[in-house]
Amino acid sequence: MRGTLLVLILLSISSTSCSYLSKRASDFGDMWRFNLETGGLGLEASVKVGELADIGIGQKGVHRYGTTYLIEQESRDWAEIHLPLSLFLGLTDEPFALNYVYQLGETRSDFVWWWEDPQSVQERSWVLLPSLTENGSRNRTILHWFDLEVSAFVLVFGLDLGFSLGEFVDFLLGWFGVDIAKDDSREGRMKRRLHHLPEIEPAKAP
Repeated sequence: MRGTLLVLILLSISSTSCSYLSKRASDFGDMWRFNLETGGLGLEASVKVGELADIGIGQKGVHRYGTTYLIEQESRDWAEIHLPLSLFLGLTDEPFALNYVYQLGETRSDFVWWWEDPQSVQERSWVLLPSLTENGSRNRTILHWFDLEVSAFVLVFGLDLGFSLGEFVDFLLGWFGVDIAKDDSREGRMKRRLHHLPEIEPAKAP
């Protein structure tokens, strides 16, 4: 009887330990962004600091394959338009607050080509403090306000890399039982988002 009780206690401790380490491993994975990009002909390079800055040049229309802080990708297609083309686009549409354009959403084509109109969400803002100057509603969650991200795209391939300071703090505090991201539970992980997004309307038929 005592032997059975001891086995049950050891199994309980082992199960709790495995669950704890699994959560820490998930928190570690949450810190990283690593994507391979493929798409139509493009040339682009950019540096982003969460909601503080977005500095880039060139344009691209791509699919992304990989991980974005272990969050499910919000859309299949992306297009980013930076200087100098973004300024020319701004001459006739929101010229007072346009240094780059970020488009997000499903389209009727295989790729979001940079010369096509967006089908759903479009953001236009200054290079600095995009969350305060944007014309759109694609704001990052507070935990991702200080993500450091870099990307480079040449011809048809590119890399999109990033590190989340907010998720790093969550990883460190998690060892002491503090969960600022509120994602240690299964329900919490299902609710994880990088952006606060509006409802995305389905693409119109051609």
